[in-house]
Amino acid sequence: MNAQTKYWYWLGVLTGIGAKRAKQLLDIYGNAYEVFRQPKEAFTAYDFLSDIHVAQLSNPTLRTGIEDILNELAGSGVGVVSMDDARYPELLLEIDDPPPVLFYRGALPAARGDRRIAIVGTRRPTAYGITMTRKITAGLAGLGFTIVSGLAAGIDAIAHKAALDAGAKTIAVLGCGVDRAYPYENRRLMDAVIEAGSVYSEYPPGSAPFQQNFPRRNRLICGMSIGIVVIEAGERSGALITAGYAGEQGRDIFAVPGNATSPMSKGANALLRDGAALVTSAEDIAFALNKYLCPAEISLFDIQEHKRAESGRRLAALDPEEQKIARCLQERGPQDVDGMVRFCQIQAGAAASAAVMLELKGVIRRQADGTYDFCDA
Repeated sequence: MNAQTKYWYWLGVLTGIGAKRAKQLLDIYGNAYEVFRQPKEAFTAYDFLSDIHVAQLSNPTLRTGIEDILNELAGSGVGVVSMDDARYPELLLEIDDPPPVLFYRGALPAARGDRRIAIVGTRRPTAYGITMTRKITAGLAGLGFTIVSGLAAGIDAIAHKAALDAGAKTIAVLGCGVDRAYPYENRRLMDAVIEAGSVYSEYPPGSAPFQQNFPRRNRLICGMSIGIVVIEAGERSGALITAGYAGEQGRDIFAVPGNATSPMSKGANALLRDGAALVTSAEDIAFALNKYLCPAEISLFDIQEHKRAESGRRLAALDPEEQKIARCLQERGPQDVDGMVRFCQIQAGAAASAAVMLELKGVIRRQADGTYDFCDA
């Protein structure tokens, strides 16, 4: 924590000032200390500040005891990072209203140079949405991406868990204080994220999860990421709000296509109609984001090798008969059960049973014509 942090903290937690007005003041004065030292008369000159805002900015009571608060936060394991700190997520500095300070918990706060990508979606995913979230998250983790999401039920939580299972960094951005989990049932997941990554919030510890906080939170999820992936979202999903912010911020927007008749796919399919990039794998995303990646770090060859290695690991974990069918579909293309029997030389009952298990595991998928196709890693 640097010597200027207390001034950034003061500006960041003033009720009613908000990130947008704080940014306007910072654009005028350059840093939080210069804002702090201005007399009351200086603030009355600005149309974007009401009398209430001016009173808050000049209130001496709100300017005292800040060091004690910061020491107490540090003692409870809560970090405070300000916009002038090298640990502040650098991509957030590009948005129109970055928070003057972020509160965080965790051993691995967002580092400059990290390739962070957001994964969001519905709180009520289908089996397809769960499978695609796990597949894409694991793939991105294997390619060195840090996964960002909001710790909400559904797609968010699945993405965090999949990243943790893959041994990758993951970051949760909260709509409440970092000292409380929301929803409460995700408290153990939040502990795991803190252990292996970090949780962030612009709201001070103790802040309740008010409904109006979450749309504002969403701008930070995409703001600290180079792109956003939407996996299943209804027509009024919060994931679409996040995608809207991503568009305003110039971030890449990706969407996984879904069943046209499923309410949980309407939002993602609408994004595709409006110009989002269609993706079905981590490799699709990595190709699109190649402009952000150093050629020495990742290349077309790397991605293809990763894809082959991932397919090998998936096949090695299957039963012998499942392996036969999976390899058959991988090499020969879509087949119905009769084709599996003929090419794999196994009985029809065993082929049908294995096909069901492989579909549940996300290794193959059933097509509209009744055939089965191999799912790329």
